[in-house]
Amino acid sequence: MAAYYTTAKMVDLIEVYVNKFHDEENEVLTATRPLLTALLNRGQLEVVALLDRKNLDILDTTETSKALDSSGDYAFSGLTATVYNGAESIDAVKISGATGNYCTFKTFDNYKNMVNAGHTFVTAAPICYFRGESVHVEPNSGISTSIDVYFMATPTTHVDGSGTPTAFSQPVLEIIIEYTAHLAYDYLQKPNLSEMALRHVMNSINIMNGTQIVKTEKEAGLD
Repeated sequence: MAAYYTTAKMVDLIEVYVNKFHDEENEVLTATRPLLTALLNRGQLEVVALLDRKNLDILDTTETSKALDSSGDYAFSGLTATVYNGAESIDAVKISGATGNYCTFKTFDNYKNMVNAGHTFVTAAPICYFRGESVHVEPNSGISTSIDVYFMATPTTHVDGSGTPTAFSQPVLEIIIEYTAHLAYDYLQKPNLSEMALRHVMNSINIMNGTQIVKTEKEAGLD
C-alpha cells in the first residue's frame, strides 16, 4: 500500500496547520523545515506509542530463519527491521521450520528457577526469555537452531526534503501531523496553542483506539 503523503508533504501540512493560527510565524517555520522534520520523527514515535496495535498493523513484521549463537541467544540488532520498543514489541518467537513450535515466554527469574530445579527442556515445548536486547531460547543446539521472530517494527524515519513515510492509513498520518504541530507550538513557545492542538489530537487518538472496522464476509467479497 502506498503512503498517502511524502515526508515533504507532511511537513507542508504541519506548516499549514500551525500558520492557520499564527500567520506571523510563517517566516520562522519556513526557515526551519529540518527542525519540523525532526519534530515529525519524534511525533511519529510518540503517536505510535499512544495508538492501539490494531491501528498499526502496517508495522507487524516477521523475519525468519535467524540463527541462534552457540549460547542459544539472538540479538535484535541482527534483524533487518528495527524493533520498535525492544522485547515489549516481540509478539512471538518460533523455532524455524514446518514442524517448529512457538516458544513460551518466560521471565529470566522463571528460567533460573527451571534450571535450578533440573528442568529438562524439550523441543515440543520450547521456551524463551528476553534479557537486554537479545532473546535466549531453550532447548537449543547452538548455531544449528534458527528462529522466526514476529514483532512490531519501528516506522520509517523521515528525511528532510525527501522520502516516503511508512504507509499508515490516512487518519493515522493526519494524527501524526497534528501531534507534530503540537510539538511545533511548544518549540515556538505557544503553550496555549500547543495545549489546544494536543487536546484535539488526543480526542482523535481516543476515537481511533475505540473504533475497529471489521468487514463482514459479504463486504469483503467472500459471499
